[in-house]
Amino acid sequence: MNNASFHALRVILCFCLVALFGLAHLYGDAQAQLVPSDTSINITTVAPLGWWASGSKVSDYVVGVDREQLRNGQPCAYVKSIESIIEGSAGIMQKCSAENFVGKKLQFSAWMKTDGAKDGGAHLWFRVDGKEKGVALRFDNMDDRPVKGTTDWHSYSITLDVPSDAVALAYGFYVSGVGEAWVNDVRFVDIGRGQPIIPIPSFDANSLPRGPVNFNFAPSVHVWLVQIPRDAGASDADLREKADEFIQRFNQNSDFGIFAKQYGQENKLVTLTDLGWANPGDLKEEFRGPIMNSKVKSFVGPIMLPVNGGCMLFYVDSKK
Repeated sequence: MNNASFHALRVILCFCLVALFGLAHLYGDAQAQLVPSDTSINITTVAPLGWWASGSKVSDYVVGVDREQLRNGQPCAYVKSIESIIEGSAGIMQKCSAENFVGKKLQFSAWMKTDGAKDGGAHLWFRVDGKEKGVALRFDNMDDRPVKGTTDWHSYSITLDVPSDAVALAYGFYVSGVGEAWVNDVRFVDIGRGQPIIPIPSFDANSLPRGPVNFNFAPSVHVWLVQIPRDAGASDADLREKADEFIQRFNQNSDFGIFAKQYGQENKLVTLTDLGWANPGDLKEEFRGPIMNSKVKSFVGPIMLPVNGGCMLFYVDSKK
């Protein structure tokens, strides 16, 4: 099974679980990213929300968000080679619909720094796609001006026209061969109006976003869902009391995963589901703010469901 199929299966299973417990209405249509990072919270190994790894040798690189390499106090996206010899390239990219940008001249830019990019160097790239698959209407990948060696922060840009028959914009950055690169302050500017294009806050995974997303590399959260059923005749106050008891009991433990397994064996009616790594766009707007603004190792809720339901808690395990 390839990575795309595995990712799709994870998403399908997650949504099936949510639907099974009567909670499907909590989720927006945005693409889920459920793969946890295997490194420190400051340096992740998962492409940020709205971006994905791309290139001819993706397995020879690692990509993610680096909060140790800051510029103007903001985190960076990065790509780093993990093999000593590489005949190929990889980085991160995203796509959006060209509908709102037809007839415009767009500048795609970012600040970038490099370390040991000794082969093909580091590149921004920007492509305008038409209806015919595999045919680019406009394209520039800085092939004639790569950033090589070890360099400090500099601003780089690519400017392209978006013709009337354009259907999508694709863009990103990559390293060719060995080396590492970081990018920060990614942006699009409408050259004709002299105005930046503001990234959209969320998007539908079933279609291209109507514009760029997550240029500031927002964090993801590892979330658990706790559903407490409503006993016959139980009031909202009764449910809140049960939720408080659950929280107090957990406070005596340190690992939510271990606690969830033990508690689930003892209390069959209380459902605990590991939702994995969720992004802000995965949740309905009314839950997005409280969860993203909560502290790590804390609960959000209880949130009351309809009379025939119960209540639920979100437990924010960690952020990246």
